[in-house]
Amino acid sequence: MKFVFNIPKTDEKISEKLVNSGWRKLREPEKVSTSLFMSIPLMLLNIIITVSIILKFDNPISKVISNRSFSFSLNLFDLMYFMVGIFLLTLIHELLHAVFMPNFMKSDKIYLGINFNGGFIFTTEIISKLRFIIISIMPFFIISVIMPVILGILGGLNVLFTIFIIINAAGSSIDILNFIIISQVPRNSMIINNGFETYFIVK
Repeated sequence: MKFVFNIPKTDEKISEKLVNSGWRKLREPEKVSTSLFMSIPLMLLNIIITVSIILKFDNPISKVISNRSFSFSLNLFDLMYFMVGIFLLTLIHELLHAVFMPNFMKSDKIYLGINFNGGFIFTTEIISKLRFIIISIMPFFIISVIMPVILGILGGLNVLFTIFIIINAAGSSIDILNFIIISQVPRNSMIINNGFETYFIVK
């Protein structure tokens, strides 16, 4: 696994080679901005799902709603801690993608990066459709579905955890969009990325 600052650019020669070998280009947004716009409804859906789970337990959100009042104060140190928390959340989110990729520790075809636009994980390994789906949804499922259930049962669902869990749900909207996009390929397909382009072939 390599650490980079940007997703590798599309290699036109590789694209041509893939097409000549029988791979087909996936219909998907060509720009990050388009993906972000298309993922807004999914962001809202993710938040609704996560908040619905959280509200099943005795937690700060339900208390705020029932009391209809709360106080909020923030200083420089709180802001610094929050930014560190966001960084760690982003790193954990991307690593949860990575651990489900083939040979994620040894592969030189996996790229992990965090920049001002957020975090990303990228691989040029050939993977199955099922594995691609698992890679896409696991950070949302583990952090924003399973974790609030476990913390709720254990009584550890405090304000800080609740905020980060909801932020992860919102940030997972692109992952869910990828899941929906990849659903258009046949069941037994293999998938490969080349920069911002995705190709598939039926095996």
